[in-house]
Amino acid sequence: MARYLITLRPIDSYFFGGAITFGDGGNLNYLVKSEKMPQQTTILGMLRKEILKQHGPYHKNINDYTNEEKVKIYEKIGKLPFSEKGPNDFGAIKSISPIYIKDGKIHYIPVPLDFSIKYKDISAGTYGSNAMTKDKTSIPSLEEYKPKIALPRGFIADNGKSRIENDEDKDKGIFQPVEKVGIRKNPAGGADEEAYYKQTRYMLKEDFRFALIFESDLELKDSIVEMGGERSTFEMIAKATPLVFSKIFENVHAPKNGVLLFADSFAPADIYDLCDFAITEIISFQHFSDHSKNIERSPIYHLLKRGSVLYGNAEKVEQALNRPHLAKVGFNIVQTINREA
Repeated sequence: MARYLITLRPIDSYFFGGAITFGDGGNLNYLVKSEKMPQQTTILGMLRKEILKQHGPYHKNINDYTNEEKVKIYEKIGKLPFSEKGPNDFGAIKSISPIYIKDGKIHYIPVPLDFSIKYKDISAGTYGSNAMTKDKTSIPSLEEYKPKIALPRGFIADNGKSRIENDEDKDKGIFQPVEKVGIRKNPAGGADEEAYYKQTRYMLKEDFRFALIFESDLELKDSIVEMGGERSTFEMIAKATPLVFSKIFENVHAPKNGVLLFADSFAPADIYDLCDFAITEIISFQHFSDHSKNIERSPIYHLLKRGSVLYGNAEKVEQALNRPHLAKVGFNIVQTINREA
């Protein structure tokens, strides 16, 4: 099995839709903004397609495959689409790390939501929305939290210290917004004067790339690839590497007796019952449930956003998030560490 460091450079501005996009029918959104980073399922779809293009057989239309060819492609990329329930068996594709940002030799992930928040030990007492009583724990010092400043944003480097606070900053940021204004056509092909739209796309600043660690049973070569519903184009560079995602970011620490989410994570409804305290955000997630027949969207899931931190019994929290069939696609990757506050 080979391990690759894959970098992706947008050739032009790009657009990644999320759970909310232009839509169709009576559910149109005329002011839309691209996600800054692609979803894990977008990366998965691109790699499945690229494996077939490089190793064959490959046809643009699924109906053009013979039964014999279908057997071959299922061996290479699996038969079923991504599913929250699994098994997520994608043939030669063994694992995909969470997508991150790379600038030369520096790697960046979204900043942990507890960054710069001081900790203090709390003796036995009652606190929290569920009035839980604990013997002793280490939680954020709430008096240090400033609502007007809100939670930390941006990206943090693999040294665990350097931070890009405003990732859209003209000089020191990562993402450059590109606005596109237009008018949609009506069914007859003419301009629909009531269907103006404004779309915000992105470019990566010079030297920045999307990056991920990819493991596969098949060789992967450099290529030009397409991603997203609007087929944005990227230069893909694939280099053999000994790097492991968790090792790259091992200096980005979680709190004492806490869990840091390195990836967007599916979590049980009672996850907060296992926590003394949590600083989290929720992200909506939706994916295509079937690429081979009629394209259908999955239900909208509400995931814990990467960068969230969960305090308490780290072992129990990590066990609740441990889902190997999701981790192989870059979801539910966590980091746990015990350190002095």
